[in-house]
Amino acid sequence: MSEPIPAPAPAVREGILTPAIKPATTPPVLVTIAETCRLTGLGRTKIFELINHNKLKSVTIGRRRLVSYKSILTLAGEAA
Repeated sequence: MSEPIPAPAPAVREGILTPAIKPATTPPVLVTIAETCRLTGLGRTKIFELINHNKLKSVTIGRRRLVSYKSILTLAGEAA
């Protein structure tokens, strides 16, 4: 009979399953309208109203409207 293969040491096993060094996450520069709605809890109509009143900064790239993440944080700061 062959002997069972021993399990690797816990530190090695954890290193394989969960990386020891996690990459740093940077906030996005631009987010979609849908992401803006999710982040703020507001509806699409209100988001476009805030864009039209220059409360949120946005850019159009092709057919996509993207909102500045920084302007979302600024808006949240004003509301707090």
